[in-house]
Amino acid sequence: MLLDLAVAIALGGDCLTDLVVVRTQPDLFEHVTSYTTVSPLIAPLAIAAPPTLVGLRAARAAAPGSGSGSCTRGSPTTAMS
Repeated sequence: MLLDLAVAIALGGDCLTDLVVVRTQPDLFEHVTSYTTVSPLIAPLAIAAPPTLVGLRAARAAAPGSGSGSCTRGSPTTAMS
């Protein structure tokens, strides 16, 4: 269930209904959990998100070759951050 959600997010999903991206590829992902099964996870994940995001942003800023100057407006990588 968490793996299905993680894969959907990794593929660019930003809402629960984006699980359809994974679900429409059964040869690749086999059985994908339903919305009603994964829905109860959303509230606990949302509560944990703010401190997690702070830590991720700090780690990204501290990583070599990254930081505020690594992407400039209009560069191909701008939309990915």
